[in-house]
Amino acid sequence: MNNLIYYIQYIILYILGQSFSMWGQYYTLKFKNISYIKAFLLAIPFAWIAWFFLTTTIVLSSKYNLFTPTQDIFMLTIIQFILIIIINKFYLKQIIKKIYFIAFILICFAIYTNMNKTINKFIQSYKNKLQPNYKPITNKLQIN
Repeated sequence: MNNLIYYIQYIILYILGQSFSMWGQYYTLKFKNISYIKAFLLAIPFAWIAWFFLTTTIVLSSKYNLFTPTQDIFMLTIIQFILIIIINKFYLKQIIKKIYFIAFILICFAIYTNMNKTINKFIQSYKNKLQPNYKPITNKLQIN
């Protein structure tokens, strides 16, 4: 129950930080003939605000052992996807296509595969089937 407050703070700060980040990245898209410098000057305040919120979020997560860095990245992916869909639908007035959700599922699968080291386990089991008596060479000297 004690960590519940920290989890709520974490989620709120993370969503706020990512909202500023995504809005800063998408804000200038509606402007047609905008220079790179003007786009940068319009977007950089959003990046500073996002940096503040996300730094506070990561510190909170580390201090109270709320999430691992990998879980932070997974949370980042989910929140950014949701925010991009919202911005595309309501600000840029674009049609949301099914392919976006398929891509999101593939990204989540890739993150899961990376976290679980699924491919490494598969390759290791395949090597063990090919060479059952194989022992990796170590660089440690064995002194008797």
